[in-house]
Amino acid sequence: MLRKAVSGATLAFILMSVLALTSNVQITKAEAAEVIPIKHKGFIDPLMSWYTVVGVLLNNGSSFVTDIKVRCIFRDAEGRLITVEEKTLYRGSLFDKLYLPPGWTSPFKVTVTDTELSKQISSYEISVLYSKVADPLKAHSLALEEVSLSLALRSEFFGYEKWRVAGIIRNLDIHNVTRTQVMAILLDGQGFPLGFGGDSFFDTQPGTIAPGDIGFFGIDIYVPIYSNVSSVQLMMEADQAFGHFPTLPFTSKFIIKWGTETFPIKVFSNSTVGNLTFDQPLRKILFHVAGTSGTMGFCNITIPKKLLWCETPMDWVINIDGNTISYEATETETETHIYFTYSHSIKTIEIIGTHVIPEYPSILTLLLLFTASSIAAMLSKKREKQKFP
Repeated sequence: MLRKAVSGATLAFILMSVLALTSNVQITKAEAAEVIPIKHKGFIDPLMSWYTVVGVLLNNGSSFVTDIKVRCIFRDAEGRLITVEEKTLYRGSLFDKLYLPPGWTSPFKVTVTDTELSKQISSYEISVLYSKVADPLKAHSLALEEVSLSLALRSEFFGYEKWRVAGIIRNLDIHNVTRTQVMAILLDGQGFPLGFGGDSFFDTQPGTIAPGDIGFFGIDIYVPIYSNVSSVQLMMEADQAFGHFPTLPFTSKFIIKWGTETFPIKVFSNSTVGNLTFDQPLRKILFHVAGTSGTMGFCNITIPKKLLWCETPMDWVINIDGNTISYEATETETETHIYFTYSHSIKTIEIIGTHVIPEYPSILTLLLLFTASSIAAMLSKKREKQKFP
């Protein structure tokens, strides 16, 4: 009951704010639909008994768009009109409208908050309204460094599951990014949406992230019980930057052994990563990635500076199948983080530095170490004899 009351108050506040804003915003419907719903699903919300449509929008055009409104027409089993609901896509607050770059997707949710009307709904139709804008001065510099997806709660009695999406974002830009917001949508095994999150007061959002620094997020998403959750899409936007991750990535960890030392290499990617090797004479790390053709892949690799490094983050060379590509890199005192994207297929990645860990100790160094050890052992024996004549 408390959640219903809070949600009702929040809904009323949203409606009043939207009405206040409409006089200053011109919404136009595209003549040729460029922003389209590519996947969507409607169901009765297990917590509120409200009919909810969750889905994914794709900007299939060549311009940035904003003022995006998703309109759903709901009908009963006989095709009669039940109600019409409309949702504007905001980035975290009513005064930060979402900007959607070309080729990117964004999750959305439209809800019928009348329980009696919800029971009558049998079908729905979706249309999208939006405005084209000049490309805003924002960089694609929010790199997802780590993410987890876990089942936090399953309620057999109420018939719902609560899933927790948590992760770490790194700012690859040279400027602060402010008011960072993460939105997420859960997908089933066939890629159909199950639930939306990222707009709740209870979510943890990264906020301001300094250059090269990281921010944390945590989002709870409720879905009907036994929904076969298998992946998540993430959309991130700050005042100065974007980030977009259409599939749930995972981290592959490799260990490079050199002499008596071991060095962990972490590759965070939505591709399958394998066969990572270290070529000391050529100062490079080599590995292979694979993914579904027609989709985009990304990698964020973490390299210990003691193993391989450059004078500046821009001195690295990244080759994919022999072709040099652009990348984004940041560094700490001990590690370098390199982020780049590519179209999926089976590819060979080479990451080439300018400085590398030295060769194994030379024979002279080994002789000196042996001599020093021998002298230390002789002195130790001499002291022992002095103690016990």
